[in-house]
Amino acid sequence: MTRAALDEHGEVVARGNSVPSAPRPPRARPRRVAGDGWDEVLRWALTDRDHGARPDTVSAIDVTIRSDCLGRDALRRNAAFLGFTELIAPVRPPAEHHEPDTPMAEHGFPPTRGRAPTSGRAE
Repeated sequence: MTRAALDEHGEVVARGNSVPSAPRPPRARPRRVAGDGWDEVLRWALTDRDHGARPDTVSAIDVTIRSDCLGRDALRRNAAFLGFTELIAPVRPPAEHHEPDTPMAEHGFPPTRGRAPTSGRAE
């Protein structure tokens, strides 16, 4: 899915690409994205599509947001608006490939998962 957001003047302030996937029992698919990041969620999405599974999770694959529009929880609100109950976003800090064994928290990105708010408002 590709989505874009416009401001009141019709200017693009954000765009994002995402893929949906379906829930699994915890042993079949952990609810965390391991080191495979995008590759892992793309495998989930393609496998789920091929098996006709009904998705409840959306994973952000590529997101760009204008700096003055950061922090508005647009991704979570959009996921909820589209009927998804969970949003995940695998991230890779710039230059992480130079320090692959450094924990994400030391890069300044603690590993988190966001639940899409069912009310449609940011949590």
